[in-house]
Amino acid sequence: MLGMSRREMLKSASCGFGYLAMSALCGKNSLAAGSSAIANLNARSPQLPARAKRVIFLCMSGGPAQLDTFDYKPQTGKKKHPGSAYKFAQHGESGLWISELLPETARHADKLCVLNGMYADITNHAQSFLQLHTGDRLRPRPSLGSWVVYGLGTENQNIPGFISIYPSKPSVYSSALLPPVYEGTPIGLNTTDMSKATINNIKSDHLPAAVKRRQLDFVQAMNR
Repeated sequence: MLGMSRREMLKSASCGFGYLAMSALCGKNSLAAGSSAIANLNARSPQLPARAKRVIFLCMSGGPAQLDTFDYKPQTGKKKHPGSAYKFAQHGESGLWISELLPETARHADKLCVLNGMYADITNHAQSFLQLHTGDRLRPRPSLGSWVVYGLGTENQNIPGFISIYPSKPSVYSSALLPPVYEGTPIGLNTTDMSKATINNIKSDHLPAAVKRRQLDFVQAMNR
């Protein structure tokens, strides 16, 4: 048995702490440069300069029809189709057509990009909804969020790069033929009330709500 005091042992052990930090940094750099499945979520340089850091896709059930909001069709009233009951006008320097239902939105016309050429080749709502999210109305395909994470990665390795809030079905956040690491993390389901939505494997049934609230407040304070 070596004759070493507690003070000498701590002094000798502390000399290696710097190497531990160095190994962690080197490991992160090697992941960014590697091609393993673990490295797939690391941020990658896009082919073109990117000005956006995140994508928020709002797909809400219900709402006004496109014919009454942004899809101006001046010929509908002259044919068999009656067209919209609301008046349209051009707004902003871009001359974007917006109906009278959205006066506040019309003030920001030059900040908007409206795609009027998109369509579905099936009239059934369920299949059209699947086609909107995946590009295919029948076969399983990666969702839009999965493709974004696959193509660009994420700058934050501690939280999911793709989450789906209150999804209607798993197909809207599925990674399909892509590796499971690109699949979205669902928060809640449309079969339950959103106020009761949780993230799987995070909710604790062993701690009181007040204790969990203090934990979250502490994390937020440390994050600032």
